[in-house]
Amino acid sequence: MSLNVATELYIEEDMPESQAQINVVDDAKSVLKYMYRLEKWFCTGNLEIIPPSDKVYPFKNIAPDVAVFKVVVPPGEQVQLSSWNMDEPGRPAPVVAIEIGSKATWKDDLERKPAFYRLLGVKEYFVCAPQRLWRGVNTPLLGWRYGPTASEVIVPNERGWLWSNELDSWLGMDGAELHLYDREGNLRLNGEQAEAETRQLLESQAETARRLAEAQIKKVQEAAKKAQEATKKARAKTRQTAAQVKKEAQARSEAEQKLAELQRELDRYKKLNG
Repeated sequence: MSLNVATELYIEEDMPESQAQINVVDDAKSVLKYMYRLEKWFCTGNLEIIPPSDKVYPFKNIAPDVAVFKVVVPPGEQVQLSSWNMDEPGRPAPVVAIEIGSKATWKDDLERKPAFYRLLGVKEYFVCAPQRLWRGVNTPLLGWRYGPTASEVIVPNERGWLWSNELDSWLGMDGAELHLYDREGNLRLNGEQAEAETRQLLESQAETARRLAEAQIKKVQEAAKKAQEATKKARAKTRQTAAQVKKEAQARSEAEQKLAELQRELDRYKKLNG
């Protein structure tokens, strides 16, 4: 007997998740929300998506672990959402869907959901296996990109990363963690990490400024010390010169007095022997 696809998917999305899956979902959503904090795009996960009713789909709903909608949904409206009905105005398909695979879902994640998401209108679909505890998992990360008439498997780079046009980012697995990187390979951060990095940078800059100020103060102090020493030497030399001048003046005065006495003695001698 064939399985009902809609029922199977609905049950699958209600299945409990492992802590590894929860961690990946939480981390990915926090990074994406910080990335699009200015655009205010709606980044969510495990929200039931109901396809448009004007087409026939092989499923009645689907709830990707992570979804990025390039539309603005006010926070007050977000908390009221219990599903995402694409029949309603302003409810497009997500541009990116990410599934965090498990042993129970891996087959559907790879064999059925790529076609489901293409029909739904998703631009890119990624699936990762943070635990890889089951057979048949040759790579922890796969991706598909959908065009108007065809889809393509995203080819990984030499690091095993996949490029997302929609997220303008590389996606890569690091053990059980899914990370996003910019074009240069720099890790994309969530708000808390970015704040910590900014705080660390400011502290580093303050420490550098403090060290430069201390070095400048030390330099000024050394210059002042040298100036004081030079002043002392100049004063000592001045005192020495003054003493020498006084001594020479005294000697000159004594010599002049002696000469005067000798001249007087000579004058008396001449007078006596007239």
